[in-house]
Amino acid sequence: MSWYPGIPVTFEAGFRWTARIAASGGWNSEWAGTLSLSGALGGTLLFTAAGSLGRGPAGSSGDARTEIVIVLGACTGGELSLPIRFAITGSDAGGVAVGAGAGFRLTW
Repeated sequence: MSWYPGIPVTFEAGFRWTARIAASGGWNSEWAGTLSLSGALGGTLLFTAAGSLGRGPAGSSGDARTEIVIVLGACTGGELSLPIRFAITGSDAGGVAVGAGAGFRLTW
């Protein structure tokens, strides 16, 4: 999907349900849903965001992460950028964890 004027955006969604029969004869199931969004604003700002939520025999779990990339400069076959990342994950068994990061990225 493209978002006019001149803002390309991609959106994806998914859902999965699985079930298993245990050796004891009982069965258990789990489900998970995902969403993601990515795009660009002009040629200098890129963004991605994704998240998931699930429920299974071990309980609920979820995560969300995003990255914003500022393109600082480009030359023949290469690019210097500043990525900024944020993430949060959580589950019934493991609690909640939050993370953030930034740095320079050189791609060619």
